[in-house]
Amino acid sequence: MLHMEKHTLFPLFFSLLVITAHAQDKKIQADRPSETQTPATTPKQFFQVEIGFEKEQQNKDDHSWMHPQTQLKYGLSDRFELRAELTAKTNKEFSSNNFQYGLRPVEFGFKARLLEEKGALPETSFYTQVGIPALASKDHQTTHAVPHLRLLFQNKFSEKLHLEYNIGADWDGEETSPQWLYTLAPEIEIGEKWEAFVEAFGYLQKGMAAQHHLDGGLAFYPTNNVKFDVYAGKGISKEAPDYFISAGVSFRLK
Repeated sequence: MLHMEKHTLFPLFFSLLVITAHAQDKKIQADRPSETQTPATTPKQFFQVEIGFEKEQQNKDDHSWMHPQTQLKYGLSDRFELRAELTAKTNKEFSSNNFQYGLRPVEFGFKARLLEEKGALPETSFYTQVGIPALASKDHQTTHAVPHLRLLFQNKFSEKLHLEYNIGADWDGEETSPQWLYTLAPEIEIGEKWEAFVEAFGYLQKGMAAQHHLDGGLAFYPTNNVKFDVYAGKGISKEAPDYFISAGVSFRLK
């Protein structure tokens, strides 16, 4: 299946290098690959796609694949975007003989820019998405809707160095108490076409052990409208996964 996906997707990606090469002066800003989401929104009347594949190894027996996770975005204005997310996910938990396949609840939402950066005050945006249980494969259907809420921040220290960070809450569609999250990701541009980041993020939920993680990655921009990325990380607390790794591509067109 992955072999077929590669042959289908890569010709599309490379054709986009030509089609969108001069569509926007500023580089594409995507929410992948890190857990931290950018406060930037998709430019007005642009359509943006972000596609990634990820493996997470929870422990020696259990792992999951997202194959792929796809974000679709459209800029209604320079401060507001509409979003949809589709994720095909396979969970293989051999320790409990639990296996899940198929589509997770399809999510719909938006991102809105609230404040511009001014001095020490960060650029600030609000993001929300809600997963619809009826729009999921049987294995991934939940009892309730699956909401996500975040405030997204960015401080620029120079043209090349900036810090992005998020706070927010997720619900899993089953528990009534949210899973609180934090992220912190300094990023640096390397030349005109490369970018690197490191990141710390974690989840905290009432009655559950906290999960803390560290990761890092690279992004390559062949044009201002196309971004390739790769990243990897590991859990640094007992309940966090052993490791995770991901690669993907983002592109936009008008």
